[in-house]
Amino acid sequence: MKHLKLALYSLISLFVSASILVSCSNDNDTTTNETSNKNVETFLKSFYKQKSELGKPIEIKSKKETSTLNRTVEMQSYLITEVFVGEDTRARGYIITEKSTNDFIFFLDVDRIDYKLTTVKVETNETKQFNEINELEKYLSTDEFDFIKVIEDPDFEEPIVTDPEPVTFRIRYSYGACVNGVQGVYQATYFLGIRFTKWTATVEENSNGNLVHATVPCGTEYNPN
Repeated sequence: MKHLKLALYSLISLFVSASILVSCSNDNDTTTNETSNKNVETFLKSFYKQKSELGKPIEIKSKKETSTLNRTVEMQSYLITEVFVGEDTRARGYIITEKSTNDFIFFLDVDRIDYKLTTVKVETNETKQFNEINELEKYLSTDEFDFIKVIEDPDFEEPIVTDPEPVTFRIRYSYGACVNGVQGVYQATYFLGIRFTKWTATVEENSNGNLVHATVPCGTEYNPN
């Protein structure tokens, strides 16, 4: 009888401990979500200076190459959520959060009146602005940079993340004509496969400390590192 009581007591203790652990875990998750939501709310108030509300979220998975040799790929999931400003009937802003942690990591604002695109990397507050976006080739075909529609398109391909650019924000390179064994390097900024900037000459510092147009041997790729 004594052994039975001890066994029963141990079982009850184990159950109570497990319940406490689950409760603490749920409390931590709730606190994390509330903190992230508060960060989003504070950011939007500061950026727009007027009422805004969140709309439709959609999941996007990006591929991160963890080993070029073995060609292993790590998948990362993010949520992109629409932001409606004032009395606007279509989304103007887009919040990007990491799905597993609910961390608010990136923000985009599409100004379709002045044709400006503003991006913010939240952790460092690094802000970039792109002008004359209406002149870019995919502006109209993406319904004026409606990123939710871009992702919902059946032909959309999961992008590859390149550090240190956030999520799927990256620079791509193109090359000029081959002349005397070399070709000039040009670059443009992309997000979700959409070019945000015009092609411009890639500039680098030479051995004399002067800034020059970057070149590579014909048929090779440019390595900025």
